[in-house]
Amino acid sequence: MNWKKKLHELEEAKSWMEAIEFMQRTINEHPDSVDAYLFLNYLLANMISEEQGWGMGDENKRNYIVDLLIKYIDESYEKFSHNAEYLFYTAKICGYADWYLSWYLRDENRDYKAMFEKAIELDPDNLFYKQIYLTHIYESTPMKEPRDIEFAKKVLAQDPSIKKIFDEKGALGESVWWSLTYNSREVLGLPRYSDEEIASWKRGAE
Repeated sequence: MNWKKKLHELEEAKSWMEAIEFMQRTINEHPDSVDAYLFLNYLLANMISEEQGWGMGDENKRNYIVDLLIKYIDESYEKFSHNAEYLFYTAKICGYADWYLSWYLRDENRDYKAMFEKAIELDPDNLFYKQIYLTHIYESTPMKEPRDIEFAKKVLAQDPSIKKIFDEKGALGESVWWSLTYNSREVLGLPRYSDEEIASWKRGAE
């Protein structure tokens, strides 16, 4: 079975510790895989930022997960710090878990703003790098140049050539895709959230 498919099954089952062990084995088997590190790092960041059912309230367990995240970010950064794709997604992951990383690492915390900027420097024509960077770092209005408008239209139309990029990145890609969707709506002057999403949230709150 493809390791990405297996990880997805474990995430869906919320088998978090088994998923970690599985990805650690995957990295051992594929030590030069950017995706293997990105998938594990996002898994760990998501656990400490969103998921509650694995023992988040236990300080020892929480420290263990944070320590693993720091270990694998440092290890992967040493290998892939000149890879634009790695830098972009890792910046997103570090921003996602920034509160915990800042608390544990203090001044030694990696500057995820610098990672975003280096990714853009290495791949200056990548439109979604720039849009996510502006929103994530500065919370500013996305760029609205003609090519940004055209790109936003493709995103909202779920252009297969664009959607495929994020589908291949699992849960991490899904997170970035939704951020890009919201940005694209803003670029086109549309409400940030669709009527369907708002209705769904209201139903969930009832």
